[in-house]
Amino acid sequence: MKTLSHYRKVLSQHEDPARFVLGRVLVRTHLCTLLTINCGLYRLHFAPSVYTLNYWLKPNVRDWAEHEFLLACLRPGDTVVDVGANQGMMALTAAWAVGSTGKVFALEPHPITFARLQKNLQVNGATNVSATNVAVGSSEGTTMFSDGRDDSGNSVTPDGPLQVPVRTLDHLLAGGGQQIALMKIDVEGYEKFVLEGAAQTLVRTACVYFEAHDPMYRTHGYTCGDVVAMLHRAGFHVYRWLPGNVCMSEVDEAYKTSAVPENLLAVRDIESFLHRAGNRYRLSAGVPSYS
Repeated sequence: MKTLSHYRKVLSQHEDPARFVLGRVLVRTHLCTLLTINCGLYRLHFAPSVYTLNYWLKPNVRDWAEHEFLLACLRPGDTVVDVGANQGMMALTAAWAVGSTGKVFALEPHPITFARLQKNLQVNGATNVSATNVAVGSSEGTTMFSDGRDDSGNSVTPDGPLQVPVRTLDHLLAGGGQQIALMKIDVEGYEKFVLEGAAQTLVRTACVYFEAHDPMYRTHGYTCGDVVAMLHRAGFHVYRWLPGNVCMSEVDEAYKTSAVPENLLAVRDIESFLHRAGNRYRLSAGVPSYS
């Protein structure tokens, strides 16, 4: 149980302590479900979850580095694959960027979280998003899944209370044939297995934007270096963002993340990516530092 001193510390560090406390009350009492959140590009149903609360506290998606990345690198008509879509925040930003001629495939395994994803797509009339209630892995089957209150952290786990179907990306996207501008993967340590089941899909993918976190990876028996090596074999170079989310530095198979999760980017052609992003990002002139 968290102590009173913990909550005092959290409040003292928050930009708007009163709003933080109000948000917690809204989530705990489920009064939040009577509200929607204006995120600038779209609206979100205020679900009783910690993840949605974060958007109530910081609603403008343009203030989030992850969303700014999508807006910088996506264009009308693009195809996007969102693995671990949660309630659809990133999928909705991608849908806004690719427009009516583009397509977003949003994949989310947790049934309650998936229902919230569907609600957000409905609220916004996002007809260019195809949502599927499925986990993604290296082979077809089923897996056990957690069911925690913090829906941003549910994941594949051997002793989980939920059983969910597992499909590979190669199976889910078979026959499409379209080039994929961006594959986003955020699956709480299961990233390697998603890539293992996507050999054919990766061939037609320009960029892979994925969460990297060695502590989570180790629970599944691998390291960040293993993921980097896999992406190298598939023809990608892998980059990390330096503080400020503007400069990028290439990482090799010796790279280890810190205790905090970070987003890495794998691209086939870095010059084409930088040009497509309108030169918002640039390569660091320095030597990358490995944790």
